[in-house]
Amino acid sequence: MAKNLLSKLGNSVKDFAKKAVLYSSIPLVMFASSCQKEEPSPWTNPRPPPVVNPPVNPPPVNTGPLYDNVKSLNADELSSDYSVGDDKLVFSNSVSGRYRAGDIVYSDVKTNTPYGALVKINSISADGKSATISSASLDEAVKDGEFELTKRYTGSDLEGGRIALSDDNISLGKSSYVNARGQAYEFRLNFNEYVLYDDDKDLGTTLDQITLNGGMDFEIISNLKVKIKGADTYVKSGLTMNGETEFIVHAGVLNLSLEKTIPVGEIYFNPIVATIGPLPVIILPKLYFELGFGVDITSDISSSLTESFTAAAGVVYEGGKWTPYKSFTNNFDFTPPVVSLDANLKASATSGLELLLYGVVGPAGSIQGYYEAAANLQADPWWEMYLGLRGDAKINMDKISKRVALYQINIFDD
Repeated sequence: MAKNLLSKLGNSVKDFAKKAVLYSSIPLVMFASSCQKEEPSPWTNPRPPPVVNPPVNPPPVNTGPLYDNVKSLNADELSSDYSVGDDKLVFSNSVSGRYRAGDIVYSDVKTNTPYGALVKINSISADGKSATISSASLDEAVKDGEFELTKRYTGSDLEGGRIALSDDNISLGKSSYVNARGQAYEFRLNFNEYVLYDDDKDLGTTLDQITLNGGMDFEIISNLKVKIKGADTYVKSGLTMNGETEFIVHAGVLNLSLEKTIPVGEIYFNPIVATIGPLPVIILPKLYFELGFGVDITSDISSSLTESFTAAAGVVYEGGKWTPYKSFTNNFDFTPPVVSLDANLKASATSGLELLLYGVVGPAGSIQGYYEAAANLQADPWWEMYLGLRGDAKINMDKISKRVALYQINIFDD
């Protein structure tokens, strides 16, 4: 039994020795393996990057010609017509969410906006059905843009327009005149026994009247260029007129000293639409005529004048300064005055063109021909004649830039 016990004890010692050798070898293997360079496995995925919020795309940059607060006005939304000078827009339904205070709104020529519209919204009512407004200028709507319009007016531009002449003895029609250079004109303004002055206000008695016969054949061309870039505004505006005039003035009034200017007619051409991107620039051309006369007489007097002229006058606004430009030629032919005693007679004819922007007078120019006949029977020579041509420009900048004041200038007087 003792032998068996010793035998089992020996076996246990042997087993313990084997396990001791085995366990003691494990740290050595681990140590050896830790000293080797670890090669990454080609099958191991790299660690994913940390999760971050995706970048937010910035709003698109407005590269168009207009500012972001400029919006098209749907004229069909209006429940009443918009007229120049109105301080309110009235809508059929609420426009809350569509417009807000500070917006610049525009419209083309529509039934409710016959001259177009370019206005600034100052406030919107609580129910969204009306808005208080004020006039806006192009440089408030345009950040970078321009337009240019050169227009020769013809009879077709009067279709749908309006002609308002002050007397039945004045008429406007198509010219049939061709000058010595073969140049044909577009219009003729005709005067047939037109009474400039009637001392007793009785058209049946003619010896006390000052009358005008004759007319003017002419063509008219306008030019307007506006360029806006930020706070910089460039404007070029000009008027060109070519024509032939023939006036015969007779004064039968005795002992009269008088000077007077008479508006004789206005012509509204069809609206013209220029564009800056989506913005319509509504231009309404208005042509007007005036006659001036002055007399200082103690007897009757008659005189006649024929004039051929080509005249261009305009101004340029650039870099904060105005610069005029001009070009003109004129030729006169006349007959000496016919008088029985000393007399002095003055007469002038003015043709002007105004360009209304959205119904507001903007650039304007005029050409005036004038003459004076003086007779003194005691002098040598006993009569004198003075002839001249004058060009003027006037620009109201309210609808182009409120930063630029009204400008007017006499460009030539020769």
